[in-house]
Amino acid sequence: MGGTWKDLAKEAQERAVIRAATRLFENKGYFMTTMDEIAEEANISKATIYKLFPSKEDLFVKVTESLHEELISRLQFKKEASFPEVFSFMVDAFLEALYERASLIRMVVFESFQAPLFIKEKGRVLQMIRRNRERYMKILLNVVKKGVEEGYVKFPPEIFAKYLLAVFKGLFTEIIFQQPEDLKILADFTRARVFELVGLKEVKDV
Repeated sequence: MGGTWKDLAKEAQERAVIRAATRLFENKGYFMTTMDEIAEEANISKATIYKLFPSKEDLFVKVTESLHEELISRLQFKKEASFPEVFSFMVDAFLEALYERASLIRMVVFESFQAPLFIKEKGRVLQMIRRNRERYMKILLNVVKKGVEEGYVKFPPEIFAKYLLAVFKGLFTEIIFQQPEDLKILADFTRARVFELVGLKEVKDV
């Protein structure tokens, strides 16, 4: 069974506040956004927002967590797909998600460790980063194990999964800091590098 009407109403308010804060943080930045503006954007009283999120810092952490959830959800793949199909899908999905959310991600990266408030929140932020890194690794390890089972991947799964994680970190850096105009070239290049390692000489082999 679902929660009570009170619980459902609270969850709806939380989602509305997170959406409003996300829009404002992305457009104005964390430091230039006020709780009054978030309340107006969400059409929820500031007093109610503070009941849901004790501080703007807490709300920022929640927005960052939601961003990670969105990125991770985009990497879910069909179990029946082959290793080359799965990896191709993940590269495209990850690049598209980063491109769509680039301005918000840049705001998080540039502003999240620049203020005293994040010294207070540093433990929570670092725990969140480590937790999500483990989740990305789990997804990639499952992909690599699929590649091993299908005979594509000959490397130790843990090592190759760490390599793929480094590949995706490189894509993150390229999109967020270099802002390339042609995602297809970047995606094709990434696929070609990985496929060559596993014996697929060209992307068109997929």
